[in-house]
Amino acid sequence: TRYDIPKDLVYAFHLRIFTKDGVKRVDIRVKGGQATSEILAKNSVSAGKVIHAETKKNRLVVRIPADLFNNADRIILGVDTRSSEGSRIDRTAYRRIDF
Repeated sequence: TRYDIPKDLVYAFHLRIFTKDGVKRVDIRVKGGQATSEILAKNSVSAGKVIHAETKKNRLVVRIPADLFNNADRIILGVDTRSSEGSRIDRTAYRRIDF
């Protein structure tokens, strides 16, 4: 970001992981440097492990467990930024990453 990461904003990471067996949905919510996995749909999967998130001035680093990507062909990833009340402030376009 252009400025330091505010501790009161919520960053919602939306991953769709494509494998030969189907699509896994992983949603991660980060607020104040604390990350949690969310179950939002039938095909949602929990990260199952601790997700580490840390802020360094204007950067937010989220470490997603590598085993979530086992047998993955590709993923798409998008991020929403929300106020602490839940109003959307910004969002990225989904990005496709091929393995």
